[in-house]
Amino acid sequence: MTFYKFDFSCIPIIKINLEGKITSEKLGSFLNRWEEIYKLKKEHTLIFDITKTHSPTIPCAFQLAKFIKKIKKEQQPLLQRSFIILNENTILRYLFRMIFTITKPIAPVFVYWKKQTETDINTDTILNVFHTNALKFQYIRP
Repeated sequence: MTFYKFDFSCIPIIKINLEGKITSEKLGSFLNRWEEIYKLKKEHTLIFDITKTHSPTIPCAFQLAKFIKKIKKEQQPLLQRSFIILNENTILRYLFRMIFTITKPIAPVFVYWKKQTETDINTDTILNVFHTNALKFQYIRP
């Protein structure tokens, strides 16, 4: 069973849910699938829900940063923006900061740090939250 699920039913919005333990091997498979989005040759927005994963490791963070650098060099700028839903967590904040210190994002990134009590925040509701209160999001510029 893969730890990721892509939902293309609302293109140009692509919803991505991650669940379970993130290993280097699983992350590699996920990144290959992510790269296939560019074969569509369409502008798109990505929405990631990473709230059901176990904390990734530092090597996985480096692997992701390397992937972002690669995509920026090789692909047309089709990604318009990304939304990332993460659990409020000190370790995740550190890893997230580390990734975007190594490399800037491909497109604007809006991060929602989800609190434990917020059970209604997911890939289906996050755009409504953004449109009603964008100040709840951490903005990372490319």
